[in-house]
Amino acid sequence: DTDNTAFTIVGDELRTAITFDFNTQSTYSIRVQSMDQGGLSVEQLLTITVIETNVAPTAVTLDNTSVDENAAIGTLVGTLATTDANSADTHTYQLVAGPGDTDNGSFTVDGNQVLTAAGLDFETQDSYSIRVQSTDSFGLTVEAVIVITVNDVNEAPTEVLLSNDTVSEDAVIGTVVGLLTSSDPDSGNTHTYDLVAGAGSTDNASFTIVGDELRTAVALEFATQSTYSIRVQSVDQDGELFEQILSIFVSEVVN
Repeated sequence: DTDNTAFTIVGDELRTAITFDFNTQSTYSIRVQSMDQGGLSVEQLLTITVIETNVAPTAVTLDNTSVDENAAIGTLVGTLATTDANSADTHTYQLVAGPGDTDNGSFTVDGNQVLTAAGLDFETQDSYSIRVQSTDSFGLTVEAVIVITVNDVNEAPTEVLLSNDTVSEDAVIGTVVGLLTSSDPDSGNTHTYDLVAGAGSTDNASFTIVGDELRTAVALEFATQSTYSIRVQSVDQDGELFEQILSIFVSEVVN
């Protein structure tokens, strides 16, 4: 008679007295007595079985919601899971239209995995919104908007610039030709500069770099050589680098 309080008897009808949840308890045991008009009785132990009824899933979650910028297309972002009162139920997932689907085109769903489908650039867009639908084995669904953030990853500089590329032939050794700067996707990066060997480094020895200043290291004469080629390397604070060939022009002094 453990579960007698879960039921009531009205006349010859056995009725429920509580709300049943298959996942909490699937069988109940009650003891019923039958008594005739003469007061004679019999008791019987009865087992009541709760039949599970499918209900719709209630939530969709992604176990990881961030991905590095510049990740290769097809990179795993995270794994989807569904909250469902039917614990043994299975689910399929897809991206669907609706509020929050702005960036569905930048991702794909393969099984229960969300993968990148486009190149992601933190400096262009640092968060993406997708709308995911979970469908259980009976066709009931739930949809959720999931925000995926893009992690900023240090990137190499992309260009070395010189503020001035012309110097007079009468400039003394150590004259500043111009100031070096770098184009870099990461706007807060700092850079150091060096003259390095490689294509275009023919005239490196004619110049020096002090900090961000390109200076002359020899006396220059327009009639002997009017254009110089140097190769400059820019290295950011994390060691990412870029090299650029720069041309320096010597201007003639007319007496």
